[in-house]
Amino acid sequence: MNKRLLLAFAALLLLPAGLYAQSYFDLETDTACVGQKIHLAPHTMNASSYYWGFCSGYLLNKPIEENLGGGFGFDDPSGIEIAKDGGNYYGFVVNTNGNQLLRLDFGKKLNNIPTVTNFGSIDTTVPPSPNSVYLMQDSGKWFLFVCGGGGGAPSSIARFDFGNSLSNVPNGVRFPDVNGLLNDPQGIFVSRDGGVYYGFVVNKGNDRLIRLNFGNNISRTPTYLNLGNPGNDLSAGNDIAPFYDNGNWYFLVPNTKKVGGGGSSYYNINKIYFGNTLSNTPVSTVATGYRNYTDVPTAISLTKDCGEFKAFVTNAGDNSILRVDIPSLTTSTWSGEVAVNNTFNQPEDISRILRDKDSLYAFVINRGNNTLTRLTFPQCHNSSIQSSTDAIPPAYTYDTAGRYNILLVVNEGLPNMEVDCQQIEIRNIPPMTIAHDTLICQGDTVTLFANTEDALNYYYSPHYNLTDTQGSLVRAYPKLTTQYFINIPMKDGCIVDTVIKVDVSDVRADAGPDRSIADGAKTIIGGPNTLIAPKMTYQWSPPENIDDVFSLFPTVSPRTTKSYILKVTNTLGCISMDTVVVKVLCNSFNLPNAFAPGNHSGEPTTFGMKNRQISVLYYFRIFDRWGRQVFSTSDPTKEWDGTYNGDPAPFGVYVWEAEGACVNQERMKATGNVTLIR
Repeated sequence: MNKRLLLAFAALLLLPAGLYAQSYFDLETDTACVGQKIHLAPHTMNASSYYWGFCSGYLLNKPIEENLGGGFGFDDPSGIEIAKDGGNYYGFVVNTNGNQLLRLDFGKKLNNIPTVTNFGSIDTTVPPSPNSVYLMQDSGKWFLFVCGGGGGAPSSIARFDFGNSLSNVPNGVRFPDVNGLLNDPQGIFVSRDGGVYYGFVVNKGNDRLIRLNFGNNISRTPTYLNLGNPGNDLSAGNDIAPFYDNGNWYFLVPNTKKVGGGGSSYYNINKIYFGNTLSNTPVSTVATGYRNYTDVPTAISLTKDCGEFKAFVTNAGDNSILRVDIPSLTTSTWSGEVAVNNTFNQPEDISRILRDKDSLYAFVINRGNNTLTRLTFPQCHNSSIQSSTDAIPPAYTYDTAGRYNILLVVNEGLPNMEVDCQQIEIRNIPPMTIAHDTLICQGDTVTLFANTEDALNYYYSPHYNLTDTQGSLVRAYPKLTTQYFINIPMKDGCIVDTVIKVDVSDVRADAGPDRSIADGAKTIIGGPNTLIAPKMTYQWSPPENIDDVFSLFPTVSPRTTKSYILKVTNTLGCISMDTVVVKVLCNSFNLPNAFAPGNHSGEPTTFGMKNRQISVLYYFRIFDRWGRQVFSTSDPTKEWDGTYNGDPAPFGVYVWEAEGACVNQERMKATGNVTLIR
């Protein structure tokens, strides 16, 4: 009923568990807030593959129990092992009745229902009353070890060779117990250490630890050595869970016989320490802190998950699974908790813990009803991204407070494969007040604020039109709609990232460029940059000398230099204003070059001064081509109607001359031509 102690993934299933002590990626913080972006970076770049799981299964969580029923040919099952080979998962179970070896084929996924191959006793090679199995891979070949005996059956150990694939039919050999040292052996375990292959069983019949020595070849017949009862702590030991950590070997052995007396008796778990080699003489201590939860412990599986040791113990007495939390294998003060206790019926053995991507699995055989129970520690769904295959994964967040596993697998399936998992604690965002998203008119200023007792400071970005970039309260005056991000580091180490959006109502008025016009002239005002949108209101002021105050491009004819203001208003009441200056120059006479009396061709019907700033007109005279004066006045407002002595003047070109002064006292004198059109 031995379990190999390793939280496994793919090819690492059967490697020493101590490999997990190394960290293969950087986690910038182990405490974060809900919604805080998490950034990760591997130590190894340019690898052949990466797999990141951000919400991986966690052994502290309560597993999902599924009793898969009894359709697997179990008959008083007493040992189970599971491993991955060639992309497929295989399990091996021994039946005490009939001395049978069964293979379970799960295919590519451990959540499949396995198919079964019953190898029988393999020419009676399976030991009588088999109770424990152990699977190992060495130099590309697979070996399964089985021990059995007790209850009147002779004790023995067998090895089954599968060659290079667990899908093969095995060959088997049973080893003789030459010196009669075996007595109901339990918890078979085999490993290479320092070039020598060692195996171990614990005799349930006489409380002895037996070491097997295969020499430098696993295919040899081993010799046995009685190591006695280390510390006299063995009491009907029923399994071995070995672990190699920080250069030292440890065994955990559950005992099915109570120790102590009266109401203080209990089932204990021995911790056996070998030091740096399995060839040493072991010493034993008894750990405490879990005894209230042990009830006829039949098997134990030890693993290391994210730097934390967890042991899972099957209790046949109360049909439960105990989880033991072990701070360190160097200590003997542990804590215990019943993990599950619903679907079991005399649980006899539990497999190693296996990881299939982001979910963890273990399998329990029930001796009472010949069924198989699957325990699943599933991945959660609280991360914004479930997984990534990028070397440097994208930043992601968690939406719920809790403790989460982050998994990294590098070079999956290759000899240089690396596996690491680390934990991160996600905390709820502390109570805080924060400014709401807001709408302002362009040119206005708004106050942005955030406040919580746990904040160390407040940092704003981008640094665009802000009165400050730090502090609980700042003022913003953006000209365009802007999202302001606030980074708030907290006293407990987490960081809150939030955002305030300031929508800016864009109203733009463009009255056009300033210009100069001649006295009496007209001009069109208004520029191209005015925002044109539905339901906008446009209005010019003052209304004098303008043809349409609600037009975008009105015509103006100011008498003197004047400023015109364009006011643009949107439906939210936001206003933009712009001004254009029209300068009126009085330095020449402003007269048309043609007119057509009584005509409606669009030409003026009279001929005269258009100026509005003439303060004095000394003379304004018009002559025909023979030099006769046909019109004369000193009133700048009077114009020639095209008649001479009461009769219409003929078609032709006429000469005019004028002299006068403007209101600015600038004197003017000029002559010119005008065409009279009939």
